[in-house]
Amino acid sequence: IMAIDYLSANESRYHDVADSDDFNLPNGDWTWLVIFNSYINAGHPYFVSHGGNYGVANTVQLFNNGVSGFACKVAALSDRNWGGGALTIGKWMIGYGTRRNGNLYAGAGYIGEPGSASESAGVAISSAYTPATAVRIGLRSDLTNSSTYASKSIISDVIYAPDYSFSLEALRRLLSGGLSQLSDEPWWSDRIFHAWLRSAQDENFSDLTGRHTITRFGTGYGSNESELFSIERE
Repeated sequence: IMAIDYLSANESRYHDVADSDDFNLPNGDWTWLVIFNSYINAGHPYFVSHGGNYGVANTVQLFNNGVSGFACKVAALSDRNWGGGALTIGKWMIGYGTRRNGNLYAGAGYIGEPGSASESAGVAISSAYTPATAVRIGLRSDLTNSSTYASKSIISDVIYAPDYSFSLEALRRLLSGGLSQLSDEPWWSDRIFHAWLRSAQDENFSDLTGRHTITRFGTGYGSNESELFSIERE
């Protein structure tokens, strides 16, 4: 039991993480990463939504941008699509948004298929960031019930590593088997949030860093809680 099934018709199932200074975007590099399996390849389902009121400056959103597929938006600055088109339904993926050398990128790929890895072109974004906000997993941050902006996916992990920039090379390594040695990744000891979404049976649980509490909302979660691949998280 290693993932949470938000179901294809998810409207009011989500997990919240309270506001913390940990979620400040640094004046430098940062990475948000999500491991997920999408039920749909249309609309605008949100996997990770950083920021209370939607659209507040410098809040981060990882979402499914319909025909453009996986995307990362930093509100009021820019958004990027991974470049691989609409997502393939029912396949586990790793997706990320990262600021690298002053530029925003989004990338994604299918686990076990390193050749599927794709990353957007970069776009310069400013480094003047506002303070942190809460984080919502499974639904856009300003909503509690939405048939449009719910994740419609199974999610196993959500990770935030400030002061680290992810890359297409790092993505290919994870897709080709690196998940089995995740703690060997250079950002492992620098991550300050790692939600391992093991089971919807847990109402409250700690993230793997021990720094944050994750709280479940909604009922009727799906029973498919297998990630179907091995991740080493020690």
